[in-house]
Amino acid sequence: MDLACPNYFAVDAARPAVCDDNTWDNVALLDKFLRGEIAAVTSYELALARVDGPLHRGVLMRCRDSHRKRSLILRELVKRYGAAPSRTAGPWGWFARAVETGAALLGEDTALRALHEGELHGLKSYLADVERLTGPAFRVVKTQVLPEQRITSDALTQLARR
Repeated sequence: MDLACPNYFAVDAARPAVCDDNTWDNVALLDKFLRGEIAAVTSYELALARVDGPLHRGVLMRCRDSHRKRSLILRELVKRYGAAPSRTAGPWGWFARAVETGAALLGEDTALRALHEGELHGLKSYLADVERLTGPAFRVVKTQVLPEQRITSDALTQLARR
């Protein structure tokens, strides 16, 4: 069954586009990405509460802020498709929190390694699924979200090498 899409996605505002299976696939993928970004923000906040070094803190704050910005972009995209975006990270958030809390208890280096693994996982997730997106969702993720993920992934790779 086809449903009318918001005019934002219409080529001609007088004739709204039709939501098909691709539209709902976009929503599912965007919301999956959003839950990952919410989990990342939580992980960085936990790590920042335990990391003292100013260099590390600066990198972690920039990465956290990048993930927060991405979560806002993804949330807005989901809304523009007429769907309700996730408010929490869901099960992934609990897992990320457990890993990051455990790592923080073991020390700063372990916490940084856990964040690095999370960044690599996030990058792999985007790379595996970005080509499944269509239309505006594809363009925004490909040109705004994915490049930011590469930046934070590279930042944590450099931090992990120190």
